[in-house]
Amino acid sequence: MFALGGAAACGGQPESTAQDELDPSQSTMGETDGTMDPSAGSAMAKSPEGTAETNDQHGAPDESPAAMDDQGDQGGAWESKERAEAKPGGDVAPDGPGPSEQMPDDESSVAGVEGEPREVDEACSAERLSTVSPANAGFTDTLYLRSDEDVWNFAALGCKSLPGTLLVSGDQITSLAGMEGLERIEGSLELEALGELVDLTGLDGLTRIDGDLAIRSSVIESLAGLDQLEFLGGTLELESTDMRSLSVLEDVQFGKGDLILNSNGLETLQGLESLTYRENVLITGSRNLTTLSGLNNLAHVAGDLTIKVNRTLESLVGLNALRTVGGVLTVEWNDALQTLDGLGALTQVQDGSIASNQLLTSTAALSGVTMVQNLSIADNASLSQATLPAVRTIDGSLAVEMNGASATEPLVVSCPVLETAGSAGDYEAGISVAFNENLSAIEMPVLSWASSIDVHENEGSFSAEMPALQNVEMVAFWKNPGLWTIHSLPALTELGTSISIHTNDSLPSCELDEILYRLGECPECQSNPCNPH
Repeated sequence: MFALGGAAACGGQPESTAQDELDPSQSTMGETDGTMDPSAGSAMAKSPEGTAETNDQHGAPDESPAAMDDQGDQGGAWESKERAEAKPGGDVAPDGPGPSEQMPDDESSVAGVEGEPREVDEACSAERLSTVSPANAGFTDTLYLRSDEDVWNFAALGCKSLPGTLLVSGDQITSLAGMEGLERIEGSLELEALGELVDLTGLDGLTRIDGDLAIRSSVIESLAGLDQLEFLGGTLELESTDMRSLSVLEDVQFGKGDLILNSNGLETLQGLESLTYRENVLITGSRNLTTLSGLNNLAHVAGDLTIKVNRTLESLVGLNALRTVGGVLTVEWNDALQTLDGLGALTQVQDGSIASNQLLTSTAALSGVTMVQNLSIADNASLSQATLPAVRTIDGSLAVEMNGASATEPLVVSCPVLETAGSAGDYEAGISVAFNENLSAIEMPVLSWASSIDVHENEGSFSAEMPALQNVEMVAFWKNPGLWTIHSLPALTELGTSISIHTNDSLPSCELDEILYRLGECPECQSNPCNPH
């Protein structure tokens, strides 16, 4: 079905109006006011809290960016979309997997992840550990230390290899002194709600943690005390702490697990240079980070990479070795972020959101990405270059929406080597350019096929350049008062279901006539003097 409006063509109004084809009330975006509407937003554009899927997956609360800044996302455990293992010490083979390859799924490739053989330590027997405090009676797999007295009782046992997890919590703990004899924790080390403990002095003999290291809701400022740690088998989680530095971890070998840094005072990530692989990475609510320097060797994230609500982060420098993200890439609500520099080695984006970064001016740093599944570039007020320099294929959707409200330069949407976009029969896939301020051009010079192209409600005087487009299932240009030419469709010969072009006040009728004449829908159009036929 063909719908036209805003300029007379073919001598009359079609039976079906343009609104029948594509009404603003059915748009994937809310009405524009320069802000993102979480309740009516595009499937791709995200609110400050992220998508429901992300929140369910990560356990993030429904809070405003300001609340997240103070309290963090409350990360939690994640399920990876791709389960993958690292070489000893978290290392991945130097050449790594290619863009479409799976990460290795070989548990033997991670040094000591399943635990090294140990001699039975009678001092660490369940019977003796049960005597540390009433809370530990009948010890099975977690030892609770909730007071200085508990620390002294445990230290008196002379336990060297704890057969389980050590959980240290509460304001009644002021020191871990006396625990220097502990060498290994076969489970995890968890420290939480510690209002007096500022470092981990007392754990100076600890060389190995087979599980996770988690510090939550504590005033701990330093990992001093873990200077002898050689191996961490699982997740590193720091949430709502006063931590300033991770330099103590410089020589630690990492097994498999996540990196969760949520609402901390970290000034640098130096100390994490040995990380080459993580299952998921969450960096949110940092108060002092300006770059991600320290993650310089991180090459693969099997699941999600989330960088969100970091109020001083200016660039992503530090991720320069990152080649693959198997899950969702989220870069949102980073108020000081000016550039995506640091993501130049990334080769693909499965699903991604680059949104609400108010000082971000360009996406051109995604210069190595050749394939995108779904990507939203939305609500970046200063954006003037929505550019994907090397993307050849978009398997799902590209949405460029609500950008440029305060940009100093007009917005250009550019995919210079893009060839195909969308999924056959899926009109929600393809390309959407909507609600942008001061748009000056849409440039896709080699795009030949798309499931849909939807350009609507953009401000600014702009052209749409798609000279190689031959086949599109649905195309719509509507409510773009400054759209002055779509004579960018000279190669269009096949149209799947509909073309809806209406309420574009600056668009000459001859361009509509030319398109319809070529598609055999308007033979009278050849008498139009503007028509090249």
